[in-house]
Amino acid sequence: MNIKNMGLIILLVVLSTLCLSFSGEVQKTAAELGFGEGSPPKRTVDMTKWDKGEDCRWAFQHISEIIPTANISKGSSAASTLPRRLKDVSRMKLDLGEGKSITVDKLLKTTYTDGFLVLKDGRIVAEKYYNGMKPSTRHLLMSVSKSLT
Repeated sequence: MNIKNMGLIILLVVLSTLCLSFSGEVQKTAAELGFGEGSPPKRTVDMTKWDKGEDCRWAFQHISEIIPTANISKGSSAASTLPRRLKDVSRMKLDLGEGKSITVDKLLKTTYTDGFLVLKDGRIVAEKYYNGMKPSTRHLLMSVSKSLT
């Protein structure tokens, strides 16, 4: 099934795609890479590449521990709860051009993706987390912040 065939108007929030690694292999979690284990930690983030490759697996969920950050206020009103109409989008194929495609599932597992959200008509259609992330986990947003404020 092709994503276009479903007619989805989607907003994809694929956290950590800036940390893109398209090797085709399933990426290890921060814990599997040894970040944050032991005292002192078995592995620490290299500050020259905290936002690239394996280092971002830990850094993007712990950014306030390594560089100054600012919280974005949700405002004074209560947070909205989005309705859900969940669908399995994992086998949908994304066109990569030149006759190549990849399933959503493979794309998410072979890149340094921490979170994935698809919205259609104001409803959550798909939501998935990786690398120990949960819906309540703080995560670096970078320029996505401008879209949410």
